[in-house]
Amino acid sequence: MDAIGKGDDQMTQSYFDAKADIWDAEIAEKDQAKLENMANRLDIKPGDTVLDVGSGTGIFVPFLLSKIGIKGKLLCVDSSEEMLEKARKKNFNGNNEIHQQVPELSGDLIPDERDVLQLLSSVGFKKINVYEETSSYLVKAEKQ
Repeated sequence: MDAIGKGDDQMTQSYFDAKADIWDAEIAEKDQAKLENMANRLDIKPGDTVLDVGSGTGIFVPFLLSKIGIKGKLLCVDSSEEMLEKARKKNFNGNNEIHQQVPELSGDLIPDERDVLQLLSSVGFKKINVYEETSSYLVKAEKQ
């Protein structure tokens, strides 16, 4: 398989599956203020629908749920079934289709800003904002 093909995706999935048991305790972001700041930057409002790509063990889910409230909807996806299993065990509440495994990934796991803008605008989203930093990658888009 080529360097950016299915083989790399399976290696990535295997890596995260293997780390799922220790992720929250040893690897995940522990700075609650940083996570809150990330959620605040998205300007999520009560009732919004949010897609959390790369949800992992659900570290960021409580922050998203607090923003969308009981009328909002959260859909979380990840390529690692083991990570999602850890998240499911946290029993998050709300109107959610929470934690579904992405069946297969190909190429880059996170598209560059141009590709994100093109993809979202092609399906009718406006006001697309990409926030890319060393430690986070967030996208907010509104459908009008």
